[in-house]
Amino acid sequence: MVNVKMTANRKIRLSLALLALLAFASIVLAQDATQQLEDSLRQLCADIQSLIPPLALLLMMSAGVIYAGGQMGSAEMRAKASAWATSCVTGAVVGILISIIAPTVLGVISGIPNAVVCTKP
Repeated sequence: MVNVKMTANRKIRLSLALLALLAFASIVLAQDATQQLEDSLRQLCADIQSLIPPLALLLMMSAGVIYAGGQMGSAEMRAKASAWATSCVTGAVVGILISIIAPTVLGVISGIPNAVVCTKP
């Protein structure tokens, strides 16, 4: 009887030790995953800040060229060129808004302040 009780007690201790080990490992791995997520969000923010403004500038320039080119054509061509140029300007404005708002949104997602989210660690 005593032997059976000791065996059950050992099993409980062993299972508690394994549970504690599993909890510790999950905390350590979660911290590593959190750091990877923060690094990925920082990289995403840096990519947004470096790619979207030049593309918005190209869209604005192409809108000007399209509008000017359309003015040399017929009335139908002017209307189409004006619509295309408006689409280009709209895309540029949306891109600029995305590049302005992205640090704030990524800061909220990651939990780090806006001023820090777009900087290299």
